Amino acid sequence: MRRAALRIEVPSVSALRKFLRLPSENRRMLVTALFAVAMIRLGLKALPFQKLLLLLNRLAERPRGRKDPDPLYERRVLWAVSAAARRLLRNKPCLTQAIAVQLLFRRQGLPAALHIGVAKDEQGHLKAHAWVESNDEIVIGGAASPFEYRAFPSLDLAGK
Repeated sequence: MRRAALRIEVPSVSALRKFLRLPSENRRMLVTALFAVAMIRLGLKALPFQKLLLLLNRLAERPRGRKDPDPLYERRVLWAVSAAARRLLRNKPCLTQAIAVQLLFRRQGLPAALHIGVAKDEQGHLKAHAWVESNDEIVIGGAASPFEYRAFPSLDLAGK
């Protein structure tokens, strides 16, 4: 059985300079998102899905909300998770990104409901998609038109 090689890319000097020019809040969020995306991706490969959700639920139960919430927090999370996925994931799987966004939103005390849906393509093959809704709006995963998918019940990390 052939194993996939772990591919680690060393950032270029220009990428490092670009990172260092980011505002400190964006740098922190990008590092957080990189860690979250990597750990979720690893968890999806190594753990049963229910076990992963239980572990993430424990993390989500301890919100890190500040007394003076950052009005740009949601946008920062979405930008950072998308950027992390571009760098770490080959085909940018929607499930990894959706779980990361839900986790980071819930840690800040923001509402976030993870949805997974299925549909059949033109050839009759099953396809799946994941997205997150917050305050009745799709915040990530909306580009693939979640409305064509038959959604399972929401998978809320907070258990609500």
